Amino acid sequence: MAKILIVDDSLWWRKRMSKLVESMGHEIMTLGCVENTLNALNLSLPDCIITDLIMPDGEGFQIVEAVNKKNPQIPVIVLTADFQEETIKRCKELGAFEVIQKELVKKSLADIVTRALEKS
Repeated sequence: MAKILIVDDSLWWRKRMSKLVESMGHEIMTLGCVENTLNALNLSLPDCIITDLIMPDGEGFQIVEAVNKKNPQIPVIVLTADFQEETIKRCKELGAFEVIQKELVKKSLADIVTRALEKS
């Protein structure tokens, strides 16, 4: 069982992703903002992070970059409605394991989490 951190400012998305990842048998932690996430990463590192990209207090880019500097072995999966080529490119350059369009989450998240945990 892996420890998965889910970060999204939307409670609805956190619940939706939590339910899906919990059904895979993993332990879930959730946070709703960038600042709390960056603080939490100073205390404990999860096995995998799933993060939204656009949040009121910052961007998921900050989370991807911080995790990549701290421990690049921890896969970060970015979920976003902003699926422009330059957004995907920036996420990958900062170290994201995968970038998923939010509308496709249910179909692909379970497979991507499994691949990410196998990598780490």
